[in-house]
Amino acid sequence: PASGNVVLYGGFDDNGPRDDTWTWNGTSWKKEAPTKIPDSKHGSLLVSDGLDCFLLQNKLIWRWEGQDWVNLPDVPMPDWDPNKWGAEGAWDPVDKSFLVISPGATYRGKATSGFNKWGTADLVFGGVLAYSGKSFVRMSLEAPDDLWRAERTFLLPDETKEWVRLDDLDLFPHETLASTYDTTQKVGLVVGRDKFGEPHTWTWDGVTMRVKPGAAAFGRRRQAALAFDTQRQQGVLFGGYLEDGLETSTTFVFDGSEWIAAAPIHSPPPRSSPAMVYDPVRRNTILFGGFGGGAFLGDT
Repeated sequence: PASGNVVLYGGFDDNGPRDDTWTWNGTSWKKEAPTKIPDSKHGSLLVSDGLDCFLLQNKLIWRWEGQDWVNLPDVPMPDWDPNKWGAEGAWDPVDKSFLVISPGATYRGKATSGFNKWGTADLVFGGVLAYSGKSFVRMSLEAPDDLWRAERTFLLPDETKEWVRLDDLDLFPHETLASTYDTTQKVGLVVGRDKFGEPHTWTWDGVTMRVKPGAAAFGRRRQAALAFDTQRQQGVLFGGYLEDGLETSTTFVFDGSEWIAAAPIHSPPPRSSPAMVYDPVRRNTILFGGFGGGAFLGDT
């Protein structure tokens, strides 16, 4: 945000993990040539506090200075095993701190002053974080066998600093598709399926997870992208793959009550697992990459 550009680091392609850095100026991507290149083998988490862009790694933290990565050696960082699990994280704009989840532990703090270890919980790989403006809730998928999938849901209240297991309800998210923060209604927006396989939309207000009746027009899909457009005050859902295993290029927008199928003049080709983020400088939503047609994609 300080430079007005979007920063992209690393990822995976057919050859494995990447460690290159790119910036998007609203028109084109530019491959940067930093003198210091973070090692992608350390496991990487790219986060922003609204001013600076930080790359969090195992025992390391880097700040993007516009042309180069600068290591911040004096900032205490979480220690995790990148061979088991990298990390998940999110920026809390109310508390002005980062939440970082690594194997066996949760940390909260600021990228310039360090992180404090919070409580532990039986968190499994592949979670989705939802933020309400007050607290975080995390839904993590586990697969005990090939026939059954159950989702564990944990709440992280500020006052206890411990993850609390929430009761599994019939209409609780049991297969989470994606989540984002709705800045208009100030709730976490979660889309997915219940334990019966039916698609739903939920809102998380920090205390209660509520189903939005009738807000399931996006249908049964997996690995779609979700972002919140603050200018137009609507959620944007794109892509994923359907029950027949084929990727889709459909777009839906959420007006706070229901999902409406959009009919854009131009649309990205079908894909699953793309990266998508809202650009507050140019007031549009940016989508990059994903997987479609049996190959990794690198378009914007």
